[in-house]
Parts: sequence; structure tokens; C-alpha cells
Amino acid sequence: MFGITGSSYAAAAATQRPKMDFTKPSALVTVIVGKVPRSREFAVHHEVISFYSPFFAALFAQGCTSIELADVEVEIFGLLSHWLYTQEVRLVDPNPTKQSKNVLETHLLPLAKLWNLAQRCDMPGLQNTVMNQIVPILDVIDMVDVTAFIMYVYGVQNTKDTPIRALALHHASQNLTPELLKTIRESAPRELLYEISLGFARHNDVTHNSDLYEVVNPNKFHVGIPEVEDELLEEELNELDCKDPIGEDEDEDEDVLQEHFHDDADEIAEQVLEMAVPCDGEFQKEDGADVDQDEEMVEDECTLVDFFD
Repeated sequence: MFGITGSSYAAAAATQRPKMDFTKPSALVTVIVGKVPRSREFAVHHEVISFYSPFFAALFAQGCTSIELADVEVEIFGLLSHWLYTQEVRLVDPNPTKQSKNVLETHLLPLAKLWNLAQRCDMPGLQNTVMNQIVPILDVIDMVDVTAFIMYVYGVQNTKDTPIRALALHHASQNLTPELLKTIRESAPRELLYEISLGFARHNDVTHNSDLYEVVNPNKFHVGIPEVEDELLEEELNELDCKDPIGEDEDEDEDVLQEHFHDDADEIAEQVLEMAVPCDGEFQKEDGADVDQDEEMVEDECTLVDFFD
């Protein structure tokens, strides 16, 4: 997306949002998270949390300055609060490639819970940030932990037909071994086993009919971000001179060609006419020379003059 075109500005308008203005005082609102006695209060700017979450915007638009989310873990909402101001997800251990035995607890489950919370709060930007961290982790950890992640995703409500379930099914259908399937067959939801069976069938069909191995792209599991108007981008787009110069260039080139070749063409035609000998339809002998009978005689009218008229 480089270059000044209408399509690039449209794409930018769909992903960029106006910058928030912190030069003026902004009211604080309170989100009480967790159950007593472990509940905690998070004070955030009303403008910030409403900007990124239509869910919170609708709640605070009713005039309240404090809301409770008793069913949300304090640690998970803390990750959401940090993302509001930094656009990054900060885990306790940011490096999952250490093959830690606790990678499920320190990375996968917190990220999965954060993704679900972001879905609940209608925050697609946060969902995609989380997905960008989950996908590479699943590619490097033990399949036992991947299986636990799959079981968690299918055990949570409201994940049907979501990108995170599609990701879980992707790994389940392509990476689960018969031994792992035996360990989860008693506890796995029937829906998971059914979708795994379909996934196996599709994967085997692709494997047997293609030499290409599909590399997992996090964008495949992103959620769509609604378009947001950007007045600055619209003004710049309206100021662009989008006239098509092709027609003007063609007219200009034609004038140059006519100006350059017209006189020369007339002069060449005149010279050829002076050199041409008019003919009356038959050839005449010169100096009494005989004309060979095998020689072709041209009796048609000469068209040389007409060619240049």
C-alpha cells in the first residue's frame, strides 16, 4: 500500500483511526473486575476505552461511571487495560520458545482468555493482536499443550464459528496423533470429535492431491475491523488530481506528428511526380528499339499520380 491512489486511501481509511486528543481533560471511569474479595478496580480514560470498545462505549453512554465484570479474571483484564494504551500484550514471560513446562498456563490460556474477552467487548484490534501471538506459539510447543489449548477453546461458550475455534480445529485435524485422540475421547466434546473427523478428511484429501504444505498465516484467523471515517484522509483524497492525462497526450502527440511529417510528405510527393513519365495506357518504343514479345506490357492506366493526390 504505497503510492497515492484512491484504493490505497480507502484501505488506509479502513484501518486507521483519528488520533485521540489528550491535550484536554478526560474523565476517568472505573471497571471493577473479579469477585470479592479478589476484585480489583481499573481506572481508565472514558475516551480511550470507549474509542476501542463499542461495548464499553454503550455502557458508559448511559451515564454511569463504574461497571462490574465479576466473571472476568483480574489478570486478563489487566492485559486488556495495558493494550488500550500501548497496543501490545504484555505477558509475564514474553518468550515461549524456552519450551517451558508451564507454557500452557503462562501463554496459551491467558491469550485465549484475552481473545474471548476482546470478542465480548467488541475489540477486533485486540483480537488480532492476540492471534498474532497465539499462532507462532502453537507451532513450537509440544502437542500435549496444543491439545490442552484445543480442549479449552471447545469448552468455552460462544466460540462456535469464531476464528479461534478455526485455529484450534486446524491444529486438531492436522497434528493430533491417534495416541492423543485416545486420551481425550472420553472428555472431548462430541462437536470437537465430529469436526476433527471432517478436518482429517479434508486434510488427507489435500495431502494426497497436492505437494504443497500449507503454512499457517495469522491473518487467516483475524476478525474484520469495521471501517471508520477519517476526515483527513478523505480531504487528501478529494484534493488529488485524478484526471486521466492519456487523452491530452494523444492529441498532443498527433499534432506533433502532423507538424513534423506533413510538409515532408508533400515535398516527397512532388519530387516523385516530377520524375514520373505520364503514360496513356501503352508503352512506346524509343529509338526504334524492338520490344520483346515475352516482356509484359502494362496497359492499365498509371495510378502513380492518384496515389499522392
